[in-house]
Amino acid sequence: MMKKIISILLLAVTFNTAVIQGSFAQSSSDRDVQEHAEKIEKAIRKLRSGTDSKVTVNLWNKSKVKGYVSDIDDDSFTVVEKNGNSSTIKFTEAKKVKGKNLPAGVWIAIGAGAGMLVFAVAILYAISKN
Repeated sequence: MMKKIISILLLAVTFNTAVIQGSFAQSSSDRDVQEHAEKIEKAIRKLRSGTDSKVTVNLWNKSKVKGYVSDIDDDSFTVVEKNGNSSTIKFTEAKKVKGKNLPAGVWIAIGAGAGMLVFAVAILYAISKN
């Protein structure tokens, strides 16, 4: 009799553990999808919209969209391709984003570096003349 009670209790504990782990695994998966979507959104917002923001988006369904970001909404963004077709893509549909749009700070740093290089060359030239 005692063996039956212990085996039923063990079975109940095993079943409850499996159900609890399954529910945690599902919520963890939902969290991963949300975190990935937030990373995609951050990358798209960093690129900004406009014809200069070239982007290649790999989708979870194995297709690619290439063009420029024309609009960014709360849960999606729009990419206009070379042929003029526009595709609205939800952040959760995008697997990977590659973009080409340097932020203003990078252009300022490039300009400052070029200016310093010209200044250094001018100083070296002036020193070598003496």
